[in-house]
Amino acid sequence: MKLKKIKVRREVVRCTQCGKANALFYLSDFLYGEKLIIYDEGRKYAFIDLKEDSVYNEFIALLSKIMLEHGKYAENMLIDDLFSITCDPILNYSINFGSNKRKCIFCDSYVFEADLLEPEKIVEIEVPIVTHEIWKRLNSIQKRKRIEDTLRNRGVIK
Repeated sequence: MKLKKIKVRREVVRCTQCGKANALFYLSDFLYGEKLIIYDEGRKYAFIDLKEDSVYNEFIALLSKIMLEHGKYAENMLIDDLFSITCDPILNYSINFGSNKRKCIFCDSYVFEADLLEPEKIVEIEVPIVTHEIWKRLNSIQKRKRIEDTLRNRGVIK
């Protein structure tokens, strides 16, 4: 597993369910193509730079081609949601590329108080980098089938 040190904005908020403090991390809104990805069902973070990710453009092109063949377009929400199928698990947890829902690390609630418990600050954290080694081993027919099967399972195509 490759790790990367990144600067993030840290916000400490209280969980409305258990009352415990949680540190939530965010990248700057001005970083084009860089994303914090959530895994471990919303408890942990990973990093991806889509500008440098060779699989991302390949995936968009293939997904767009399949969608056009079915008379549809690949919208950004669909791309983000489906791109997870190209991502390797991290520590046996699958990546949820399209979700930004953070969970309380103590009780699994998704609901936090709006007020910060301490001032927001910039910190450096070390996170895993999203990889695609399993996807890269697939041939073009297998990649296409995986995308089509996922689209069918989600009712996007017939």
